[in-house]
Amino acid sequence: MLERCKYIEVKREIRQEIEAGKYVSEPLMSRREMAEHFYTTTVTCNKAISELLREGVLHTIPGKGTFRHPNYGSAVRSLHIWIPSLELFFYNRLAQQLSRMAREYNYTRVTITVTQLFPKNEPEILAGQLADPDADVVLCSFHDPRSMSVMLKHPDQVVLMRGGDTELEGKIDRARIPRYLGEKISVDHLIRNGHRRIFCICTNPLNQPQNDGYSLSLVEHGIPLNRKLKIVLPKWDVSEHAERQKMIEECLRRYLRFSDRPSAVFCYTNEVAAMFLTACLKAGIRVPEDLSIAAYEGAAMPETGIYQITSVGPKLEKTLRILLQRLSSRGKKSYSDFDFDMEMLEGNTVRNINSDK
Repeated sequence: MLERCKYIEVKREIRQEIEAGKYVSEPLMSRREMAEHFYTTTVTCNKAISELLREGVLHTIPGKGTFRHPNYGSAVRSLHIWIPSLELFFYNRLAQQLSRMAREYNYTRVTITVTQLFPKNEPEILAGQLADPDADVVLCSFHDPRSMSVMLKHPDQVVLMRGGDTELEGKIDRARIPRYLGEKISVDHLIRNGHRRIFCICTNPLNQPQNDGYSLSLVEHGIPLNRKLKIVLPKWDVSEHAERQKMIEECLRRYLRFSDRPSAVFCYTNEVAAMFLTACLKAGIRVPEDLSIAAYEGAAMPETGIYQITSVGPKLEKTLRILLQRLSSRGKKSYSDFDFDMEMLEGNTVRNINSDK
């Protein structure tokens, strides 16, 4: 295992030993002995022990050593994860990863609350969860403004995963996914591969040029913005699958009407990209030979037959660990904003046309 991940393995094995009854009356071995035992370094062992101390699994008695914390295991610690919908692949994946990691941070129970199922009772449900001092909440979205006042009553127990909400700045921990950056990285990839005439299918009618990665990328590369090359699907989020198919078919018809057809299409979600790809194949358009397709939300990597969408999405684990560590530590005196790193996931739907010139 890579050294940067070794401390996680050390943490896991020490926790398993603690749950088996060790280190109640006898202390942990020295860091040097521990390093030899786990075939690693004392630095790695120190990191693992530091996190277990911060999470309340261990405690140190001066002059005697490090032991199992007397309160460890005495309370049921809960992690409540709020996501907009289980149908959205990204949030489904986010909830799964948080659920897997929760045990490492001493959570014994994980629940998933789907926001759209409780539009009228959101503040009350959230308040009930936070009334438990051994519960924490990771909130990916909220609809009712009253939920903000509930969060502010329990700032040590909440992480909000979205930007905006200036009323909450510096008052709770927040994690933001810089969507515009992911969009820009994806369009940059198309441009690096020789594409300068890029059709865009957008699902967000409120996109402003300064927060639109598609527009930012074109401007940065000296490509004039052309409103005819961008189509907005304003009702996408509230539409059924059949309605979405009709929207995609209209996008394809609009694409086919161009006398000078774009060599690439950028889609604001992987779902749009996968549906547009399918429509292209049915119409006899080859991907990527005739048309390249790139998207945002690389975490999903949807497949259509033999295709994997070339896409960009957020790296989750690093930032999620930071957030869970901060929730576990409690008693925070200051609150921060964190940005997820973005990564390019190259599928097989983009062709490099530079070599054709």
